[in-house]
Amino acid sequence: MDKWLFRRNMEAIPLVNDKPIGYFDPDFSTVGSYRFAKFKAFERLKKLLERELLQEQHPNKLLDRPIMKWTGQKVQLVELIYALKVAGVFNNGQAELKEMASNFEKLFGIEVGDIYRIFQEIRLRKKGRTTFLDGLKNKLEGYMEEAEGMG
Repeated sequence: MDKWLFRRNMEAIPLVNDKPIGYFDPDFSTVGSYRFAKFKAFERLKKLLERELLQEQHPNKLLDRPIMKWTGQKVQLVELIYALKVAGVFNNGQAELKEMASNFEKLFGIEVGDIYRIFQEIRLRKKGRTTFLDGLKNKLEGYMEEAEGMG
C-alpha cells in the first residue's frame, strides 16, 4: 500500500478511511506519513505507560540502564559510599554497605568490585585518607566563593 499511502497528491486511497486531518501540508506530508507518525507516537506512548506502570508496581527497582555514567575513579566512589554510609543518610542509617554499593553500580553504570578491599587500601594511605572528599569540599567552597564574587 506504500504506493498510495506515501505518495503526495493521491486522489483516492483504497481501503483507507478518509477522516479529515487537522493540518495537512500536501507539499510535505502524505496521508500515510501522518498515519505512520500517529502509529509510532502511540507505540512510544504505550512503552512510556508500561514503564510507568512497572515503576509504580516496583518503586524500588532502578531503571534498566544507568542514569549517569561515573567517570571518576572507583576508589573515589568507594570513598563517597563509605562517607554516606557512616553519615547514615540512607534508610535512616540502616542501609547496608553492599546494598548501597549495588545501587550506586546500577545508578552510575560502574562495577565497584570488592568494596571492602578498596576501603582497606584507602585506610592504608599515608598522605590523606579522604583525598576525594577533601577535594570535593575544596571545589564546592571555591565555587561558592566565586559565586559571591570573592574568587
